[in-house]
Amino acid sequence: MTQQTDSQLKMLAEISTISKTIGIDFWLRGGWAIDFLLGKITRQHDDIDLVTWIHNRKYLEAELIKAGYEQTFVKEEFSDRQSDFRKKDVEITCSYIIRSDDGNLMMNGLPEWIW
Repeated sequence: MTQQTDSQLKMLAEISTISKTIGIDFWLRGGWAIDFLLGKITRQHDDIDLVTWIHNRKYLEAELIKAGYEQTFVKEEFSDRQSDFRKKDVEITCSYIIRSDDGNLMMNGLPEWIW
């Protein structure tokens, strides 16, 4: 296991503890989601991609900042659907979902991205 992988796994454990403490759920997206589903690390990952409900955003952001995560710049066009953080050399992207009027899950601010 590389140092980067080890750091990312520690951050995932820390974020999991934070989310449990404040009573919110999150889901993995991207490469780490696949690795967890497979039950093994398949490759080195550049970052951690998380998904949670939009109503959790302010609570998650506040707790991550309290835990020493630095909020990094997000392009204005993405600001309603994600927030980015860094701690040490680990980058984390938090994406936010909502339920559309017809019941579909979709990325907040991106109605064409239906899940």
